[in-house]
Amino acid sequence: MKDINPFDRALEVRNVREPYLSAAVDVTDTLDLAWCSARAVFEENATPEHAIQIAELMLRAAGRLTTSNGNHPSQLPGNGTPQTEC
Repeated sequence: MKDINPFDRALEVRNVREPYLSAAVDVTDTLDLAWCSARAVFEENATPEHAIQIAELMLRAAGRLTTSNGNHPSQLPGNGTPQTEC
């Protein structure tokens, strides 16, 4: 993700409050990390759909998304994990 991007600009101009702020940041950072993972594994064949599926796998492995309790990424609190360069 670029340092200056539509998501960060939107956070600057909107008054997003908790728990939506940390949830939005957490989901966006997880998806960004999953996109890096998809590109590492699938290289030039990586697609956004791969990243979404990998993000779900990451959340399940972290115990933050389970099929038994019906949690979805948008319903989970964020942890403010900083974005990483891939």
